[in-house]
Amino acid sequence: MAECPFLKICPIWADFAEVEKMHWLGDYCRGDKFEVCERRKRGLQGLPVTNDLLPDGSSTKA
Repeated sequence: MAECPFLKICPIWADFAEVEKMHWLGDYCRGDKFEVCERRKRGLQGLPVTNDLLPDGSSTKA
């Protein structure tokens, strides 16, 4: 299974409950979707990655 190379330095997970965190980690960080993660894509493009940006492009500030 693929794993995002940025997983260990991604700060977003510190404030998530374990159940929520496992959902995102399973789908994006340690799953097949890590290449489409908006946080990863923005970082690779040199664009700012805010702490509220979720892997699917939505925001925690909903």
